[in-house]
Amino acid sequence: MRKIKLLALILISLAMVLWFNLRFSTPSIPTIAASPAKTIRYFDRTLPQSIAHIVLIPANSKFLVTPALSQKVATVEEFAQKYQAVAILNAGFFDPANQKTTSYVVRQGKLIADPKENERLVNNPNLKPYLG
Repeated sequence: MRKIKLLALILISLAMVLWFNLRFSTPSIPTIAASPAKTIRYFDRTLPQSIAHIVLIPANSKFLVTPALSQKVATVEEFAQKYQAVAILNAGFFDPANQKTTSYVVRQGKLIADPKENERLVNNPNLKPYLG
């Protein structure tokens, strides 16, 4: 009777070890890591002489990043409404006197804004040393 109890105890112990290992072991089927959040996040960082505005757009998300150019000066709100944008990065510069660009803008490998077309910029004697 003692041998049967010892054998039963050993079998129960083995069963518990097997159950525990199966329950908490790493599965043999490859798993895919959870996807990151699919939302745009905005935050800013204060630097010694400026503020950096940061927009994080998740990779493989439904959001499309597209450079766009306004043909005339527009507010950020007007621009966002026209392009139905979720976020706008106002990254270019323009001459307020003639509303022509002072920035190079390239979209899909094609130059769509050329500061050389801004005569006030290229003919400004104070800027000549910097234009090259």
